[in-house]
Amino acid sequence: MPVASLISLPAELLQEIGSHWPCDQKNIRTRPDKGLRQLEAIASGETSWSTYARTLSISATNYYYDDEILEEEDKNVFFQQIKQSLGPALASLKHIRTLSWAIRESRDYPEWINNIVLNALPSFSDLNDLSLSDDLHAVMSRTGLQGFGQLGNFHKIMLSGTDYVPDKVSANSSLEICKAISRSPQLTTLHLSASSADFSPVWNILCTESIHITDLTTSSVTHEMLRYLSSYSGLTRLTVDGPANDVSPSEELALADAFFLSALTKHAETLVHLSCSDSVEGKWGFTPSNSDVLSRMPRLKTLMTSVNMADLHQNGDTVELLLDAIPNLPSLISIIIIPSTLRVSRPVCGGVFAEHRIRTSQRIRQIMRAYRSAVPLHLVVDAGNRWFEPKLKCDEEGEWWGYERIPEPDGGRSTGWIGGAIASDSE
Repeated sequence: MPVASLISLPAELLQEIGSHWPCDQKNIRTRPDKGLRQLEAIASGETSWSTYARTLSISATNYYYDDEILEEEDKNVFFQQIKQSLGPALASLKHIRTLSWAIRESRDYPEWINNIVLNALPSFSDLNDLSLSDDLHAVMSRTGLQGFGQLGNFHKIMLSGTDYVPDKVSANSSLEICKAISRSPQLTTLHLSASSADFSPVWNILCTESIHITDLTTSSVTHEMLRYLSSYSGLTRLTVDGPANDVSPSEELALADAFFLSALTKHAETLVHLSCSDSVEGKWGFTPSNSDVLSRMPRLKTLMTSVNMADLHQNGDTVELLLDAIPNLPSLISIIIIPSTLRVSRPVCGGVFAEHRIRTSQRIRQIMRAYRSAVPLHLVVDAGNRWFEPKLKCDEEGEWWGYERIPEPDGGRSTGWIGGAIASDSE
């Protein structure tokens, strides 16, 4: 449309068009005093933010300007003023569609801030994209996400939190999430990565409501989750971290078989991204008995998986079978092979983990250098924390394809403490 035609439009229509135009995000807290004035202005309706704001990002990274520290009395006054304005300000934002909340829950952070934000969530009637992160686990433990179930109509839910509190997440949190999901038939993206939370009800409600997620991330594989994955087809992105660390070896093997031999095959034809690395060494991962599923992934572009030192000790089967699968993945543009973390049954110093990671990475790189293929190779591989490019080689037996390490700008050096000394993985 010509500029002259735009200018001739009514002011109200121009404002509505402008609300959908890309623009710089505004930061409500540049200084305590200025941020508070902005908050009060939103609460009172003095600004147009309440009408035109579509995205809201909440973070508690910094309270104060640079190194400015308020006196305790001033801080109390400041927080009291925020307390009076925060709720009304949030309630006035009627058209928020995307909300990202980096939660902070600690002794030096007022609980009422999180309570106000949590209570305000149901007021965002247009909300369809929600991301809660950081101290989510602590808030789930304390509040049970009371009121979360009033939400609905989501297309995207991302719940990922750290696990630094000993309290177990209440079952009410999962039930509240279930209520929100049951009210979101168009949900396509779901990320659940909160340790110590039982998400079994979530997987069950997804099955019951026949909600078919296309982008799924979860921090723990369970039988309920696998039953859900096996109930439909169509995933395009899948990220799983394997079973919980406290499951028995036999249970872990059963879960691995159910995932690689059954659930994963339901989505093989549609997957574009697959990450199935394990948090610790165990029975989880690709093996000669289940790697055949890779040959049925014509659309797969990115693959990330982990390997165990035990599988590499005598031979390189795990790494080699992944490399052998590359020619059968026509769309693949990225593959990452990482070492699993050492599984321990008692507390150990961090150096033990660093030593194990370095040794496993070095073994992976040895296998990469020794790999031979009669089939032309084309893909650069990230293996053992190093990059390898394919190269045509020859010896007395003839020509063959293999891999050579690509030099990195920093030399690819990493360090860790082992036995009271610094160990370097500079190979």
